[in-house]
Amino acid sequence: MLVHRKLGDYREAIQDYTQAIQLNSHDADAYVGRGNVRSDLGDYRGAIQDYTQAIQLNPNHGLAYYNCGNAQYQSGDVQGAINNFHKAASLLQLQDNPLLYQEIQSILQRHKQ
Repeated sequence: MLVHRKLGDYREAIQDYTQAIQLNSHDADAYVGRGNVRSDLGDYRGAIQDYTQAIQLNPNHGLAYYNCGNAQYQSGDVQGAINNFHKAASLLQLQDNPLLYQEIQSILQRHKQ
């Protein structure tokens, strides 16, 4: 799956992730992976749907919130993105992911409300 994405074979990557989801519809990481490919293709609506499903399956999936925020930002939903970035930051700090946490803090600083 990841190999297809890295090679730029997005269609195959989406098919692989979809098959993984069909085999285990509770695999939040498969939804995040397919969302990443959809985001790479500019299908932000599809990516947001996948990230949202991943979050429903695993409400503590910090990366899903972060990626969803990025897709929302790209699609023009700045407030939705900020909300997801806040949630991602709190989870990623607890999950000991300081690099991504700092990146999110920088994004939030630029869009300080």
